[in-house]
Amino acid sequence: MSSHASPTFFAGAQTFVKNPLFHSGSYLRANYAFHFSIYRAAGSENMLNIIENLWLQISPYFNMLHDSGNYSTANQHHQQMFAALRDRNAEAVRAAVRADIDAAFTVLIKLLK
Repeated sequence: MSSHASPTFFAGAQTFVKNPLFHSGSYLRANYAFHFSIYRAAGSENMLNIIENLWLQISPYFNMLHDSGNYSTANQHHQQMFAALRDRNAEAVRAAVRADIDAAFTVLIKLLK
């Protein structure tokens, strides 16, 4: 998985995980760029298309997630993703991505009730 990650990705991702942006618009754009850099690095065009479609469906709720304070939990997962990519540990990348998605889902369910 991480064999497709470029040096440019690592430079940008490291900046994002070390200096998370707390302004909603900036954070959401950086979060998208971070996640889609990882998804592109997986090298599966089909998976990328599926994820992009799902992202577009859920993206209206991202402001709610940001406003809930979830970004600090998300950034912990982002740091785990970055470390796993740097270490070329595909299983750890998958686990961190899943934890990030699961945590966001849990928060959204509470917010939408």
